[in-house]
Amino acid sequence: IAAYSRAKMVEKDLPAICRACADYFKESLDLVSTFKVEAKRADKRFPHQSPEICATVGEALLDAFPHLSVDVHNPDLTVVVEIRDFGAFIHALQLPGAGGMPIGSNGTAVTLLSGGIDSPVSTYMICRRGVRLIRRAIMNKGTVFESNRRKRTHRAALKILVRKRPAATAIPAA
Repeated sequence: IAAYSRAKMVEKDLPAICRACADYFKESLDLVSTFKVEAKRADKRFPHQSPEICATVGEALLDAFPHLSVDVHNPDLTVVVEIRDFGAFIHALQLPGAGGMPIGSNGTAVTLLSGGIDSPVSTYMICRRGVRLIRRAIMNKGTVFESNRRKRTHRAALKILVRKRPAATAIPAA
């Protein structure tokens, strides 16, 4: 997943899209001073073209929020309208995802996690390539203090990996 955002599905009707944008983005639009509207039409049968959708939705938002102004080059908020076959989606505030390939698309591998930083980093990088991982832990010999510290480091690294890519590291160590 490269990015994600909270979206709302509305009917494919331009006035309904305008109303939904004003309602759905009210809190966000109250906090910004500039915005722009982007439109994407997967359904080319929709009677309005992308520039017309942008202009109409933008006009409705300017009417509803008089403090706003349009800035197409550096907006505080970008409102996106996507016209699909089965409805229209409106969204903004895109957040970055973990990226990489779908988990399991490149097979399964075994990862060895030691107490150092290099093994969890390389494990995370291979997860991004779509490999499902079987976890194995190795402990280097050392004093009791070093062994306990390595165990804590290993557990902390594993928690971060599972939080970042939970399905990639879901196969437990046997």
